[in-house]
Amino acid sequence: MMKKVFDAVIGLDGVSGAMILDEEGRSAYDPLRLNKMETGREWMQLIHSDAFPKELDLVFKKGRLYIRELGALYLLVFMAPDSPVASLKLTCDLFEQEPDKPSPRKRFFNLFS
Repeated sequence: MMKKVFDAVIGLDGVSGAMILDEEGRSAYDPLRLNKMETGREWMQLIHSDAFPKELDLVFKKGRLYIRELGALYLLVFMAPDSPVASLKLTCDLFEQEPDKPSPRKRFFNLFS
């Protein structure tokens, strides 16, 4: 699932980069091995605080940072400041609703094991 999320997000207009991190701040998916960032203890304090939202959109003069919780993972997206964030939110919503249930065929064969 991480590859599908990453590929969908990185292909959106205005997106210049993306990372998927776990709760420890380690890269959970980095296909090009570009993430050299050490997030460490500060990252854990931020996401475990009561004030951390499910979704965060920060707009700066020269860029935009979008952070979204996706289950146990966190998606960080770097964008141009005037990029439309609606398509990014919709993409994340679609992946968040994607069920992790086994297919009906797998459930049928599990009855016999």
